[in-house]
Amino acid sequence: MPYFVGQIDLRGPVLRVVVGVSDQDRSILETLNFTVAQPVVVEGIIDTGAGFTAIDPAIVQQLSLPQRGTIPVVTPSTGRGNATLPQYAASVEIYGSSAQEPTYRIPNIAVGAAELFAQQGFSVLIGRDVLSRCLVVYDGKSQTYTLSF
Repeated sequence: MPYFVGQIDLRGPVLRVVVGVSDQDRSILETLNFTVAQPVVVEGIIDTGAGFTAIDPAIVQQLSLPQRGTIPVVTPSTGRGNATLPQYAASVEIYGSSAQEPTYRIPNIAVGAAELFAQQGFSVLIGRDVLSRCLVVYDGKSQTYTLSF
């Protein structure tokens, strides 16, 4: 199984992520001879408490992603109620810290958009929808994590 090891910094298990138009949408846009936005390389963070992957709205705008619906979300800030986030289709590719390390790519995934991340230094939150396809080891003693897929 391919894997890579990353560092856990003060923010947590941060990694490089490439977000792009979903492969399905890319195919449709190319068939219609429309321009397809180039993928965006950003920092992301692994969040085992998040049920789904979320991206910053700036990425949505940069990629011109059409909204596909909404996702209900409950957080400490929503209290006993829940909120909804806009939902989009995207592709997500996770990279290790060097070019020699393997990557993990999901060509079509539903993501939510939330403005929680940019001010914390990352623009993607990798949730359990992605992590359920991987093995994640969080080694607090060595301040590293391993992601295997």
